[in-house]
Amino acid sequence: MLYCVNLDDAITELFKGKLTTDPDRHSGEGIFFTSRIMDQFSIWSDGKIFAHNNHFDTLLNARDIETLKSFEEGDGKKGSTIVMRLSNFSEKQIREVFDMYTSPDGGFTITKIPIKNTFENGRPVSRSQARRLYHRFEDFEEVQLDFDGVESMEQGFAHELFVVFPKFHPQVKLKTINANAEVQKMINHVLASNK
Repeated sequence: MLYCVNLDDAITELFKGKLTTDPDRHSGEGIFFTSRIMDQFSIWSDGKIFAHNNHFDTLLNARDIETLKSFEEGDGKKGSTIVMRLSNFSEKQIREVFDMYTSPDGGFTITKIPIKNTFENGRPVSRSQARRLYHRFEDFEEVQLDFDGVESMEQGFAHELFVVFPKFHPQVKLKTINANAEVQKMINHVLASNK
């Protein structure tokens, strides 16, 4: 079942991986792994950008691409544009990328989500945002929550994500990375208030 209320939700689902509209023919892993193998991977659609790097950097890197000029100028064309770049001298090993997100038996069990890129303003605020974020987390053994670039988060979001979700899904490990002192303080606060 797709859980996409809007385009922002769809982008969040792309970050997670394992989602397809046709499970009989697709695994839902293509965009997930391709976007991590490439030096630059971005999808531009209806004024939204799916990219792992900072959206501003994506705009700067893509300005020289003729097909994206129309996107930036908003010429009214419908559809999506995908930009992929990989250096001819890249030393990336595809197996290493797969190994970062799979178990020893090869199952796709780990996902990593850049929190800043999943919300319009880059700031996690509400319980409803947290519920949309953790939708389908139970499909993974480990979810890495990358707080790089997130300056703070509100109590409702933190409580829903770090207290409510684990209560019902103790088998899923939530791993926080790149959290600054303010974000970590809020995580500690909601965890302590639950004891």
